[in-house]
Amino acid sequence: MTSRDIAELTGKRHDNVLADARKMLAELHGEGGVLSFEDTQENPQNGQRYPVLRLPKRETLILVSGYSVAMRAKIIDRWQELETGHKVTLPNFGDPVAAARAWADSEEARQRLQVATQLQADALARQAPKVEYADAILNAENTITVADAAKTIGAPVRKLQAALKEAGIVLQSGAPASRYIAQGYLVQSTFAYPTKTRGMQIAFSARVTGRGLEFLRRCAIKRGLITRADQERQERLL
Repeated sequence: MTSRDIAELTGKRHDNVLADARKMLAELHGEGGVLSFEDTQENPQNGQRYPVLRLPKRETLILVSGYSVAMRAKIIDRWQELETGHKVTLPNFGDPVAAARAWADSEEARQRLQVATQLQADALARQAPKVEYADAILNAENTITVADAAKTIGAPVRKLQAALKEAGIVLQSGAPASRYIAQGYLVQSTFAYPTKTRGMQIAFSARVTGRGLEFLRRCAIKRGLITRADQERQERLL
């Protein structure tokens, strides 16, 4: 959710929301960590792009924890809409028919989710040979570098890295864009390094999750870095 979305939902000025969010992110992730949440958004009135912060659910809820109950409720309702894909409406629990219908809908949704989860597990099982190399180089957090992910899916390392930055998936700072962190595709790695003139500096890099490996494969195919034929040949070799 962007800082502008939060401003519109809460009725607060966007510059005030930005200030609150920057202060919160600095306390949570350090001053350098704020960069990984920065983004721009087009103003439909003049077509120009303006800076915004794009926050995952955790940071959004932390930010609005100090706002009024009504403001927090609007943010939570909006997150539920984003997660479920439809507007949240509460049934009339005083009406037995409406309550029963709501329970039935909830049970149907649970069963659909269960089926979808099983289908996803089956698909991952079929994909298992393609990620053996990735499994061998996973770190303690079960992530791999973008370079190793490129080798795994058969894409040119430098071209994939450039394409990810061009698409805004990885920021110029090297950190992953927050929306792809929130979706579980990438995680941010932070490390310090010494310099002769500026002392210790903070650097960022993007690391790829198991789920993100398939996402990067689709990105590489979409941008022509690998073809489906390449993938089929790789699968036959595996």
